[in-house]
Amino acid sequence: MDGSLTISAAVVMFIMYIIFDMMLRKKKNQSMKKTFFEIKLITNNRHKLFLTIDLLLLAALIFSYFYYFQTYPELAFLPLFTFLVVSMVLRGIEEWLYKREEKEYEHYWLGAVFFLAIISLITPGAFTG
Repeated sequence: MDGSLTISAAVVMFIMYIIFDMMLRKKKNQSMKKTFFEIKLITNNRHKLFLTIDLLLLAALIFSYFYYFQTYPELAFLPLFTFLVVSMVLRGIEEWLYKREEKEYEHYWLGAVFFLAIISLITPGAFTG
């Protein structure tokens, strides 16, 4: 897959993600204000265990980015997308454990699936040059 086709497919997938997220919110009568438009600090109303894991993941992202950038420059994007997937899954697990009635975990897991799809779309193109 060439670069312009990969970018076009990623844009289409992002639009599909937004549409699915909006449909899910409309079906459950939820507003987008909680997670989409409102900017929160990473520490706001978080369980300490999950906050610690997020900070450790951030440190791992920084170190792995420099490792991949030096060793495998064509895969330098991989730590960022992996961090996004893992942090969204963990945030979904946290929401599922502690705030299950709000059902925000579904949106985090939908975002994680979106980023996994982006990884699977971009990664094969990194090897073909």
